[in-house]
Amino acid sequence: MESPSLQYALPPATAASRRSLAFFIAVAVLLVTGALDVLASVGLGDAAGLPPRTVQTLRGLAHVLEIIAAAGALAAAVASFTVRTVAMGTLRQAMRMKMTALLAGMLVLSVAGVFHIQGDGTAGGRIYTFLSYSTSLVAFVTSLMTLFLGATIMSQDMDRKLIFTLATKPVARWEYLVGRWLGLVLLNVLLIAATGLSIWGLAQYLRQQARSGSYADRKAVETEVFVARQWVAADPLAAAEAADDAIKAMKKNRPDVYEREIAAYLSPGSAEHARDRDEAEQMQRKKTIAVELDRMQRVAPGTLTQVSFSGIDIAASRSQVPARVRFVMPLKSTRQGAEKGKLVRLTIAPAVVGRLRLGAPLKVNDAAGEMYRAGNDFVDVLFDEEDAALPAVAALGEGKDVTLTLVATLQLRYQIQKIVNDNVPEDQVFGQWVLINPKTSVADGMRRPRQLPMYSTQTLTVSAAVVSDEGKVTAQFINASRKPLVISHDTLQMLYPVGSFEGNFARGMAMIVVRAVFVAAMALMLGSFLSFPVAALAGMAGFIVAQLMPFLASATNMTYYSHDAFAVVGHYVLALMSMVLPNLPAISPGDFLAEGKVISWDFFTQVAVSTGAFRSLLLVCLGCLIFRQRELARVQV
Repeated sequence: MESPSLQYALPPATAASRRSLAFFIAVAVLLVTGALDVLASVGLGDAAGLPPRTVQTLRGLAHVLEIIAAAGALAAAVASFTVRTVAMGTLRQAMRMKMTALLAGMLVLSVAGVFHIQGDGTAGGRIYTFLSYSTSLVAFVTSLMTLFLGATIMSQDMDRKLIFTLATKPVARWEYLVGRWLGLVLLNVLLIAATGLSIWGLAQYLRQQARSGSYADRKAVETEVFVARQWVAADPLAAAEAADDAIKAMKKNRPDVYEREIAAYLSPGSAEHARDRDEAEQMQRKKTIAVELDRMQRVAPGTLTQVSFSGIDIAASRSQVPARVRFVMPLKSTRQGAEKGKLVRLTIAPAVVGRLRLGAPLKVNDAAGEMYRAGNDFVDVLFDEEDAALPAVAALGEGKDVTLTLVATLQLRYQIQKIVNDNVPEDQVFGQWVLINPKTSVADGMRRPRQLPMYSTQTLTVSAAVVSDEGKVTAQFINASRKPLVISHDTLQMLYPVGSFEGNFARGMAMIVVRAVFVAAMALMLGSFLSFPVAALAGMAGFIVAQLMPFLASATNMTYYSHDAFAVVGHYVLALMSMVLPNLPAISPGDFLAEGKVISWDFFTQVAVSTGAFRSLLLVCLGCLIFRQRELARVQV
C-alpha cells in the first residue's frame, strides 16, 4: 500500500523538473570551476605559463563561483520534499542500526581512554595528547561508520527490494541518492557535535586542573594550547644568490673544475645523467644551492647566527582585562632609605595569569611596568623609580579597580641538530636565543646559555614587544658548545595569537564534518552499483589512498630533470586522482587544535568548497549517472 502522505505531498511534475534542472545546473557550474581550481593547485597554471598573481586571482574567482554554485545546489536539493523525506528516513534508519550503536560506543570508549593518557607528564603535554588523539579518533571512527553505513543502506535497499518502489512512484533517482547522502551527513553532524562538546568539556576540565599547578604549566597551557595562533616561517636564506655567486667565481677562477662537474653529469654512466648541457647546469646549480644552504645553517663554536621573520601582525596581540589592586608596596633603597620604585599586586582571573610572562611589559591604566611575579589569581607589577612618580601610579590604592593592558606572548619554534658524523654528546649542547625588535632594539629571550636538546622541536616564549611596527623580528642564536651545530631552517617558526580556542575548535569539528560529507558521497556512489562487501572494500581502499596522499605526492614528485617513467606517469596519475580524492591528513584538525594553530576562515572555506562541495558532489553525480542506468526491476507481461 502506498504512503498517503507521500501521495498527497508529491509536488507537481513541472516544479520537480525545475528543481532538478536548477540542481544539475548548479552542480555543473561547481564541477567545472572546481576542476579548474584543483588543476591550478597541482601546477596547471604554471605549465600554461600564467603569472602566479593571475593564477591566484583566477582561483579566488573560482572559489566565489564554487560557493555560489554549492549553495544553489544545496538549496535546490533541500527544496525537494522527496529529498527531505528520504534524508529523514535515512537518519532514522541509521540510528536504529546496530552498526551505528557499535561504532558510537567505540568512539565514546576511545575518547574516554585517551582522556586518561598522561602524555609527557606535564599539564600541557596531557592536554596536547588528549586533543590530538581524541579529534583524530573522531575523524577516523566517523569516517569508518559513514563508509559502512552508506554501503549497507544501499545494499539493504537492493536486497529487500525496497528500491523497486522507485519504478512505481514519481521519484527521481537523483532525489533518492541525494536524500540518502544528506541523511548520512545529518547523522554525522549530530554525532560529531555531541562528541565535540564532550571533548571540549573534558579539555576545559584539564585546563582548570592546570591552573592549580606551576606557573610554567599554566603558561604553556594558555599560550600554546588554548589559543589560536598564526605562524610564519623564517625569511628564506639567500642560498640561491650565494650559489650563483659561487658558480660565477668557479667559472672565472677555476673553469677546469666547473667543466669537470658538468662533464660528470653528461657522462652516460653517472648516477644523475643529464640529457644536455642546460640540464647539467641546472643539476649543478641545485647541488651548489644545497651546499650553500648547509653552510648557512651551521653555527661554529662561540659564534652567532641571525635569522629574521616578517609579516607578524600583532595588532590583535594586545588586550585589556579588568583587575583590582590588592596592595601597593613601596620599594626602599637599602643604603639611603629612599624610595626606588613600587610593587603593585593585582587580583586577576586565573586564566589571564597563564597568558603572561615574567619580565613582560604591562600597563596598569596608563602606567607602564613589568611583570615581576605571578600566583594562582594575582600578578605583581613592578614600577621603577621614574614610573613610580607618575600620577597614574601614585593614584593606585588598595581595592581600586584598574585596567590591565597585556602585551601578548610569541613562541619561537626551532630544532637543533649536529653535523653528520660529528660525535657531540647531548649533555654538551649549549646555546642561547635572543629575539630583538629591529626598530626599538627591545630584546627578550634566554638570559644566559642553557643546555638544549637535539633533534626535537623546542619552543621559546617571548614578549610581543620584540616585534616592530612593521611586523619584523630578528632572532639571534649563540652557539656556546665546543662543536659546530646546525639550526634547521625549515623548522624555524614564529607563532602569535590571532583568535580564541573556542572558535578554532568549532572550525576543527566542522572540518571533521566535511571529511564525513566526502566519505558519505564515496560510500553511496560505490553502493549504487556494487554489493556491500565489494563497496566496503573499495571504499576502504579509497580512504587509505586519501590518507596516503602526502606520501604518494613525495614518491611521485617529478623534478625538472626526471627521466624515470614511473615518476612521470605517477605524477600525472596522482594529479588526476587528486581531483577525486582529497589529502585527508592536510584537513585533519588534530594537530591544529593540539598545537594551538589557527584554522583560518580562508583555509576552512577552501577545504569546505574543494572537498565538501566539489569532490563530494562529483561522486554524488557519478553515483546518480550509474544509478540512473541501472535496471531496478523488469516489467513482465
